Amino acid sequence: MVLNVPVGSGEVIVVDAILPVKLDHAHASVISVSQSDLTMLAHTHGGKERSEHEFRALAIEAGFKGINFVCCVCSFWVMEFCK
Repeated sequence: MVLNVPVGSGEVIVVDAILPVKLDHAHASVISVSQSDLTMLAHTHGGKERSEHEFRALAIEAGFKGINFVCCVCSFWVMEFCK
């Protein structure tokens, strides 16, 4: 659930890991994000990492027109949800 979405024009900056659709077990960042997903699943109610598709759906559902993936640093993406 997203609360306090900007009215009119605006943006929200999100920094989070993105779960890859296809797992490349040789890449350390993929292993790290996959392990984080399993940890959240095991230790929280409904916690999970999201895929790019799920972030896009979340942005649209929250009333944003789209999402820009700005850059990736140490397995974390800077994303811009745009109105």
